[in-house]
Amino acid sequence: MARVARSYTIQQKTLALVRRVGVRAASDQLCIARGTIYDWINQAGAIYSFTGNAESKTLKGRGRKEIFPGVLDVVTYMKDVRRPEQVLSTAGICQFMWQIHPEWMESYISGKAEREVALERMVQRLANR
Repeated sequence: MARVARSYTIQQKTLALVRRVGVRAASDQLCIARGTIYDWINQAGAIYSFTGNAESKTLKGRGRKEIFPGVLDVVTYMKDVRRPEQVLSTAGICQFMWQIHPEWMESYISGKAEREVALERMVQRLANR
């Protein structure tokens, strides 16, 4: 029989941490696995300092880190080019990126064996998202 995946709100996590009756007693009272409560104890600082919605299931901010510093500028550029139904190419995006962050672009391709291919791949990954 498969395990049932459960998710708990930040409010429930905080409540479990506030109870100072011990892990076993809190587990029994709240019907939450002891291992889960131990994990919350390790994350107590992040749970207590969370400022978002108490009904949220996660602590947020766990997404992928951007490699290029001007991603929002590139996305805006892409939308501006596509809006009048013009052709948007990888080369055009690369040229724009060179204009806004030339030193970062130089440092990125300096360590690559195939510079053009690496740059094109990065731009294509960025454009696909």
